[in-house]
Amino acid sequence: MKTLSKTAELHLNSYLRHVRKYLQASESVDANEVERDILDHVESELEQADDPVSLNEMNRVLKELGNPSQWIPMDDMSWWRQMHFKIKIGAKEHPWAYRILSFIVIVYGVLLFIPIMVIIGRMFVFVIGLLIALVCLKKLMD
Repeated sequence: MKTLSKTAELHLNSYLRHVRKYLQASESVDANEVERDILDHVESELEQADDPVSLNEMNRVLKELGNPSQWIPMDDMSWWRQMHFKIKIGAKEHPWAYRILSFIVIVYGVLLFIPIMVIIGRMFVFVIGLLIALVCLKKLMD
């Protein structure tokens, strides 16, 4: 393998950590094999690069590979991880819905622990908040 600059090496190691993290979600994908393939690809792409390989060149190669989360079939993930990825992707596409959902969670945390609230008031707030949260989650899941 080519000699990497310190920053390029740190970036590659960080990328490989993310790959391992995402591949833990799948039982059908061998993380070691994928890591070897990535290193082979990086090595072949950087064959013509000057020593030491710069961070910009490493970024270019890793950007071509894309985000490690895209390599795992959704069917291989647990329902919890599927929901996590859908919300994460949805938050990028609909940031307003993510902010509203976060606000609702905070409001619920505050309102549910205020002893002065009467039962009817809580139910009203709960139903309205639940409806808004469901709309936001629907947007995030689309």
